[in-house]
Amino acid sequence: FANPDGFIASTTFARLLEFSAEETGDECFGLHFGERLDPRDVGALVYIVFNAPTIAVAMHSIERYLHLHNEATTIKFSIEGRRGYLSYLLTGLAIDSIRQQNEFSMAVILKTFRIIAGSNWKPREVQFAHKAPIGISEHMRVFGNHTLFGCATNTLVVEHDFLERKV
Repeated sequence: FANPDGFIASTTFARLLEFSAEETGDECFGLHFGERLDPRDVGALVYIVFNAPTIAVAMHSIERYLHLHNEATTIKFSIEGRRGYLSYLLTGLAIDSIRQQNEFSMAVILKTFRIIAGSNWKPREVQFAHKAPIGISEHMRVFGNHTLFGCATNTLVVEHDFLERKV
């Protein structure tokens, strides 16, 4: 924490989010934290995304460079039929629960694309790799009605016409 230009290890950050959720009593701490974070504070990766010619190129850039920001992330962007899929998993973390990290990351990704597409834009679907919490009203509020849990990966699903939009 003393080095403002340093990185926090992924396991440490995931533990910090889980601890913060417990200590604050906010079961959606990661979601709320990600919702309030300005993606432009992430650094060069977001600069690349915001300067891509289209959303599809922006998503390819995330796939190509996110590992530089988070070494524990495995990410894939694909287009299948009329939909695009930006999927990621956190791997190799020495922690039992990564719910808060998953929700934080998806909220930051969503906010990044809302800066491009408008604050009310919602993806076709959002999938989470962790099981559903007891209450999902906050998830529905943030991500929309098509929010699924217990999926193979954390995935943002978008319509093909969204991918063709200019950034």
